[in-house]
Amino acid sequence: MMLLMLIVSVVGAAASYFVRAMQGGRAAQLAFILFTLAAPLLLVVIVSLIQSIFRRR
Repeated sequence: MMLLMLIVSVVGAAASYFVRAMQGGRAAQLAFILFTLAAPLLLVVIVSLIQSIFRRR
């Protein structure tokens, strides 16, 4: 359940930057691209690291 909430919050942040990008902000466009390209990969890496730490215990 917590993983689902984390994924939804990341998608929500990307959607927020998308709305700002549609209003014409150049910095928001760059942040939207960063969130949509990098956030899923970073999320997988973080979840994998946490999972490996708990498996060793």
